[in-house]
Amino acid sequence: MGSAVRHPYELKLRYYSVHTSAEALQAGEARISEIEVRLREAGDRQATSGVTPVFQ
Repeated sequence: MGSAVRHPYELKLRYYSVHTSAEALQAGEARISEIEVRLREAGDRQATSGVTPVFQ
């Protein structure tokens, strides 16, 4: 149980994000989709050591 001051905006909720407008939600989800495509195109980045490098 918790308490907080009511947020002044009607929030737009999704499974993994919260936004203050439908437009912000759409833009955020579009950006997530772009990143997903780039990651899939990059393929498996796991090194032979089993560690996934952050920078290469």
